[in-house]
Amino acid sequence: MQTSRKILLIATDPELVGRITECLTQDPLSRASGPTLDVRSLPSLAEAAEACEMQDFDLLVLDLEALAEVQPDPAGASEALLLDLRAPMVAFRGGEELDGLRQAVASALARRPLDSQNVRRALYDDFTGLPTQTLLIDLVNQAVARAKRSGLYVALLPFTLRGLEDCEDRFELAKVEKIYKALLGRLIGCLRSSDVVAHFGGADFAILMEVRNGVEDAVLVAERVREIMTDSFVFGDAMLEIAMDLRGPVLCEAEVDDLAALLEQAKSRDQVSASAA
Repeated sequence: MQTSRKILLIATDPELVGRITECLTQDPLSRASGPTLDVRSLPSLAEAAEACEMQDFDLLVLDLEALAEVQPDPAGASEALLLDLRAPMVAFRGGEELDGLRQAVASALARRPLDSQNVRRALYDDFTGLPTQTLLIDLVNQAVARAKRSGLYVALLPFTLRGLEDCEDRFELAKVEKIYKALLGRLIGCLRSSDVVAHFGGADFAILMEVRNGVEDAVLVAERVREIMTDSFVFGDAMLEIAMDLRGPVLCEAEVDDLAALLEQAKSRDQVSASAA
């Protein structure tokens, strides 16, 4: 029987780490979340990914502002490490009031079952390691709540990677998995650490982003991503022609219970949907 709920805090500012730890361990949060809270902090994505390999955490608390200050390497490996952080996540910016963070953490812990393996299967795709649509709904709602305080816009950009069907027909599963992860590593490497890529199944994905100038900024991201991802890719002795069908972007202005309405809106906005073959 689990006697504590484990939280992994990823933040680089020691003073902020102390304030958050004190905030999260005070009542009534500790009473609402379980017998005790065990809060561990690490300053980098790399160390967090290593820690997640060694043990299960009930929740990750991610300081986007601190992570944004870290310059990623050219291959985007820092951002790709987000794929390995397989636990429910609450993201925030260091300058925000901590009361909002505390409430978000309490809510996330209250919803989380104690069976961590079942949670992982529900929230993260086994094949790609990306958040599922179930987790994306929660991340959208967290972003919408932050946007009310920050003044930023929350945008969703669904897309389909064409050419992966050929990959699945030609290669064994282990090689297909490596190809998927290589492509997704390239995609994540051209995004910000605060952007989220989710996998809906098959070749369908979505990018969740917080932008300052609404649709205008989201369209710029969409065009940059499509340019990078529409190409010929060589994997050992295999070459694949990959194209990206983008739908949207669509702005998320209120909390949602499912993504059906947003995805339907995205389909009707085809200004960036025609991909080069």
